[in-house]
Amino acid sequence: MRLLILPACGVLAFVLASHPASGQNLLAANNDSSASSAESSQSSTTPAATVKHLSYSAEFKQTNQQILADGTMITEERTSFEAQDAEGRRLSSENMRPDFTITYVRYPDGKSLSWSTTQKTVTKNNMPSRDQRHGCWADSQGRTHHWGAESNVRKESASSSTNPAQPAPSNTGQPATSKTTKELPSNFSYEDLGTDSFLGIKVNGYRITHTTPVGAIGNDRPIVEIDEDWFAPDLGTILRSIHEDPRTGKKTNEATSVTLGEPDPSLFQPPDDYIVKTVDYHQVPCN
Repeated sequence: MRLLILPACGVLAFVLASHPASGQNLLAANNDSSASSAESSQSSTTPAATVKHLSYSAEFKQTNQQILADGTMITEERTSFEAQDAEGRRLSSENMRPDFTITYVRYPDGKSLSWSTTQKTVTKNNMPSRDQRHGCWADSQGRTHHWGAESNVRKESASSSTNPAQPAPSNTGQPATSKTTKELPSNFSYEDLGTDSFLGIKVNGYRITHTTPVGAIGNDRPIVEIDEDWFAPDLGTILRSIHEDPRTGKKTNEATSVTLGEPDPSLFQPPDDYIVKTVDYHQVPCN
């Protein structure tokens, strides 16, 4: 389970990225939402409230540690970069390996760009504006998207693979949701860790504990997973996150440096020699 706190409008939200049983998107899962990519986090049937965040650029380090049954420890490390400018554009770039970097740029109106150094192509994603995100839409890649009026989460049925540079969670405000923590499933617990400072930036901490009861997946003892996030409200991003699972080990992602101020505008532009592919959307009847 990889936990992402999704900024929205309320207390807290979580994105279920890969392990439905783990409840990564605790509140979306509670709504029986099946977001097939993090891009679904941007789906809203009403325009998102404009929240002004500070411009910044930040470097991150991700460390994954796993201990095998014979005691062998496997450690993997990656680096990534985030930036946000005064126009509200948000950039995330992750170094998957020395020769492979994926970059995603999200615009305030919901449109986005993504590119990778291996494919040398840019995907221009012309999603409808937030106030149009209701009903069903088809894109030019043969996928159908549904924005539900109540869940505010788009459900997709994709017949083709998506671009490797998947969109990042939408940071429109506080780490929040219209749901409350009282509605969490009984095998989840929520803890407010209060306010702290990380690299000189104010952060709010949250911890979610998920317990898989004995016998749920053939386990003879409870399996306890812990996710802890430290969210910087002034920046609209998470500066430190920790995920611990006895099956997969410990994963930490934390900022190593944060610079306030306008980032270089060229960061938000793909290389000139990359091929541009445009994904357009048109509304279709819902089945």
